[in-house]
Amino acid sequence: MRTLVLALTSVFAVSCNQQQNGAGDKLVAIAPPALISDPGKQPPKDNGDAGGVDLNLQASKILKENCASCHDGKTKSGNFGSVENVEEMISSKRFIVAGDADKSLIYQRMKVNMPPGKLVDSKSMEVMKKWIEGLKEPSRETVTLEAMYKLIEKDLEKPELQSKAAREGLRYFTLHVPYNQGVTSTNVEVFRKAFAKVLNSVSFASRIVKPRAIDSNNLLFAVNIKDLGQKVSDFESIISDFYPFCNGDTFALAGGSQHKVFKEKLGTACYLIRADWFAATAALPEPYNRFLKQGNTRQELDEKLGINVNENLKERKVIRAGFRNSGVSSFNRMIERHDQSNGLGYWISYDFGKLEDEENLFTRPLGPIELLEGAIPEEKGDPVVFKHDGGEVIYHLPNGLFGYYLATGDGKRIDKGPTFIVRQDGAPTQFVSAIVNGVSCMNCHNAGIIKKDDDVKRLTDEMIRDEVVSFSEKQKELIAELYVPPAAMNKKMDEDNEHYFKALKELDIDREKPDPVIEAFRIYNRNLVKEDLAHELTLESNLFSQIFASKTFTRLWGALSTQGTYISRDEFQSGVALIASIKGFEEFLKEPKKGEYVVSAACMFKDQLKMDQCVITKADAEKKLKIAEKEAKAAGSSGGTSN
Repeated sequence: MRTLVLALTSVFAVSCNQQQNGAGDKLVAIAPPALISDPGKQPPKDNGDAGGVDLNLQASKILKENCASCHDGKTKSGNFGSVENVEEMISSKRFIVAGDADKSLIYQRMKVNMPPGKLVDSKSMEVMKKWIEGLKEPSRETVTLEAMYKLIEKDLEKPELQSKAAREGLRYFTLHVPYNQGVTSTNVEVFRKAFAKVLNSVSFASRIVKPRAIDSNNLLFAVNIKDLGQKVSDFESIISDFYPFCNGDTFALAGGSQHKVFKEKLGTACYLIRADWFAATAALPEPYNRFLKQGNTRQELDEKLGINVNENLKERKVIRAGFRNSGVSSFNRMIERHDQSNGLGYWISYDFGKLEDEENLFTRPLGPIELLEGAIPEEKGDPVVFKHDGGEVIYHLPNGLFGYYLATGDGKRIDKGPTFIVRQDGAPTQFVSAIVNGVSCMNCHNAGIIKKDDDVKRLTDEMIRDEVVSFSEKQKELIAELYVPPAAMNKKMDEDNEHYFKALKELDIDREKPDPVIEAFRIYNRNLVKEDLAHELTLESNLFSQIFASKTFTRLWGALSTQGTYISRDEFQSGVALIASIKGFEEFLKEPKKGEYVVSAACMFKDQLKMDQCVITKADAEKKLKIAEKEAKAAGSSGGTSN
């Protein structure tokens, strides 16, 4: 048997003994490495050569001319960001391998097929090669998980945390994993802001809750879940269902005493949660809906918020704007504002799958068809009510941020909008252009409710004048009453946005910049190279290299043995789900009850409206691995090649 000393997220190791007895892989836990808390330095920004030629400027010019049209930080073709962000390209360990042009993906592609239809001249390629080979990877010392535990221990010694009541609901969130992986300082800050925004976006509290920084590097934070208005049991249930990096019950650190103390004091084995995971996952449909208890129908949500759409239409307590070009809808869209019972805003959109017949908003502006019970006056002759296919609800949370809900035309909750009706340009690759509830909505409305002038009143007036349509006098009056002038609509939008802007300001989030939540999703779900896995599994690098050669690890991630290769987050987490096959590992890792919620293109294609297939279970991971191994074996035996 090969005895492996593992430190998978919550197990630490500094040395490894290997012996053979033919029984398979076994896990042994030993003492942790020493505390390292110095964050290190950022990479140098200058890269001129000895002759005084500024290679930075030359390389920047070449990249802008040849790559920036598709990779400018906004377009992000292929899920790759800006070529102007050299630090991020180096931290990827793929796009630029500092000091080695031939192993750098950006150089490899420029030599062959990038930009499309153009061959970069040899002189420019020489500059790029010289520039990359002169770059150096930033020096940053590892912040160990033990360091996080020492900080927690010190925090729990505070007088105000000595009672059980004071500690109830207390949880710690860490960013040491992406930090150790070399994620840029800018992107670590993105994680901080995204974590704070998501945390407050699943809050029922009337005020913004700021995570309390524990360390000077701002990598560890404390939050009391009760401050969010969340029940601790509800929060714990969601974490236990989906969080993949929780400590097992028999986890041993420094003799096994600390974990037992922490678990007893905080009432859970999952007292330390990765903030990068939370920022990227808690705003995805299933956990997001459970955190906010939104229900399975829009009608359930409406009841919770004190909204009666039909009654409000009857009493004319709504305002509307309809338009042709919303920026996300393929066809017409209409938005409608209501008051929640607490006076805060509630907006609902009506979206359509075509332009004809009962889905033509401009010839039938007085829908929805479900609300004919006295709310809409239907006269004799042709009906004037529309039938919509679905829509989005945006409503204020008590703290001023927005909550989001996607639904079908009859109000059933959906996880994503059908792309033939609504699409998100520039979405993460995993979303396949779909609008995903929670995270996509936060991105689209990062700068608040989007202002649109009403087209319905103007166009219906023109069609009435040209005798294209006819409405009764009551219907004309109602159209004029519901579809208000831009000034009236903008006034309400400004009032609602002001609450939202105030909340963002408290979180130190600039609404003019890209939404940190969608950016955190991209960073967390980036492709991972071999070195990244060592940090994901909390393994010292030399030890990881030894363990990686074991049969179990080779079976899961053997492809990473080749320089320059990578795996997706989905592939990595599928592997983590199977590591429990190593004898003894189940003693250390507390597996999610449902499985980890990871978005992949594969799960996005399985259903047009739902994303419950995105949960990775051990059984699914084993099936996927066996299929991959079978395909690889078949390709090898046939001598086939892949493009």
